[in-house]
Amino acid sequence: MSPVKSPIGKAALDAMTDQSFAEVREHRAGAPAISLRLAAEAAAVLAEQFPGQRETAGRVSMCIVQMLEGWARQLGGEEAEAFGPFTDILALAAEQVVREAGAR
Repeated sequence: MSPVKSPIGKAALDAMTDQSFAEVREHRAGAPAISLRLAAEAAAVLAEQFPGQRETAGRVSMCIVQMLEGWARQLGGEEAEAFGPFTDILALAAEQVVREAGAR
């Protein structure tokens, strides 16, 4: 079985991920304190779990956020609303890990 490839392509995916990081950085100051605390805890776990690969761990996490948000849009309704707080926290954590790694 051959690996599945994204129909979007790596360059476009990288640009989308970079844009997501920029949006999170822009909105970080307005995030609820509980979200920031949980994101800091998640960022610490990611950094501990992937030493030396913090940027990669952050980018993978942001990619997961993007997929979850896409699925939420497709689901719509109450199912979509359930994703919101969790994707926000993971996005904040991903941004923190990448920022602390000194990337982008």
